[in-house]
Amino acid sequence: GINKNDNTPAYLDINIEGENILYVNTNNTGFEDGTSWNTAYKTIQPAIDTAFNLGGGEVWVAQGIYDEPRNESNTGSIIMKENVHLYGGFSVKNNHRDWEKNTTILDGSIALNGQPAYHVIIGANNSTLDGFVVSGGQANGGYPNNVIGGGMLNISTSPTVSNCTFSGNISTFYGGGMSNHFGNSSPIVTNCLFEDNIAGAGA
Repeated sequence: GINKNDNTPAYLDINIEGENILYVNTNNTGFEDGTSWNTAYKTIQPAIDTAFNLGGGEVWVAQGIYDEPRNESNTGSIIMKENVHLYGGFSVKNNHRDWEKNTTILDGSIALNGQPAYHVIIGANNSTLDGFVVSGGQANGGYPNNVIGGGMLNISTSPTVSNCTFSGNISTFYGGGMSNHFGNSSPIVTNCLFEDNIAGAGA
């Protein structure tokens, strides 16, 4: 998989070690099956689902803004799944990863029937979110789950979250950027920035 050494710079070469790799590139205009940059999925959820159905793997996401409708989730969210690891910041041209230079944005601002997603992304156990900007979530739906975690919601799950920025997310109650709901949600969060998120009661 990807070199995850904490001492390495943002720019990383890629070393494939036999894992399932699914590719996502919002700028793809042709056939989609996720097996290469030339046939990358245009959106992230199909890549997650395919990797999960294969027994797990990595999803490599090219720089860009991912603000597609996600109406099937009823929350407008990207749904992470166990044993699927998401990595943003790729350049399609040279297959290198630099999440600082190649900004990869998960934008929930129009993801739910043209309205903001209640949560931009929902976590899962044994999963990874690495190298993304998470923005545009607005947890203003029904109590209890859809009023918390505008950026990311973890319900009894503990993903690994690294090298991410949570910015411009809102929740009615708490956890504007991220909410870890119930006592057994213990995500590992490293090298992440939380800025300009807003929460109401309990913030």
